[in-house]
Amino acid sequence: MKSNLSPESKLTYEIDEEVLVSKDKERYGVTILFKHDYYSSDNGNGRLLLKSFVESILNESENIGMILFIDKGVKLLSGDHPLNSLIGELIQLSNGSYADIMSIDYYKATNNLNVSSADPSTIYSFLLSSSRVVVIE
Repeated sequence: MKSNLSPESKLTYEIDEEVLVSKDKERYGVTILFKHDYYSSDNGNGRLLLKSFVESILNESENIGMILFIDKGVKLLSGDHPLNSLIGELIQLSNGSYADIMSIDYYKATNNLNVSSADPSTIYSFLLSSSRVVVIE
């Protein structure tokens, strides 16, 4: 098929690189930051709320980007934590998971889920580069 457009009526356009970067970030999904091993309050109800939250993400098949663990959130990585197996399932669906090495040392947490350790500045740079972040505190 031959075009009848004159050279003066050709369509020109520019690609906005900022939009491309934004769309690329969306592809990586939501980043989840676990600051505690419970949600809202440090008791049985807080752990039930956290369990429900994790189960809902697993059931919705949310596009999970990174999972980050800092402060008391590293306790979720210990094999004796009641939510450890659910957290393991969540990690399997993610594009990467990292735990703050200082928090692991401070709480003497074990890491039976083999999450990569990172220093705090690396964790914070991951947060700054994420377009969507959910914080569990």
